[in-house]
Amino acid sequence: MDHLATINDPRAPRGRRYSLPTLLALAVCALTSVGHDSTCAIIEWAHNAPRRVLLALGLPMCPFTKQIHIPDEHTLRNLLTRLDPAQLTRAGLACLNTHTPPEGDPARTPAGAPEREHRRAHHG
Repeated sequence: MDHLATINDPRAPRGRRYSLPTLLALAVCALTSVGHDSTCAIIEWAHNAPRRVLLALGLPMCPFTKQIHIPDEHTLRNLLTRLDPAQLTRAGLACLNTHTPPEGDPARTPAGAPEREHRRAHHG
């Protein structure tokens, strides 16, 4: 989410209900799911997503009804068409760079052992 926060928000500050990183993270999560390749499909994914996922993405919840507010398709479509593609690309690449191990550094298991040694120890 930190990388998504580096993108300039093209919307007017007045009346924003959802933060830019929240809307972009929602779109990324939906677009990585099979068949969710349009703004309508992104919103459909959000309506079917687990509550804990939507809260983790930062979608607001009504304090009285405890319902999570999901943006409508028009809101998302307008935002996505106004974003700077170069900024979006830079943010995506920056995110990938933070998750890619340096060259020459073997993949490691959660326990810290190189992955190859972990497999060898468990599979004989």
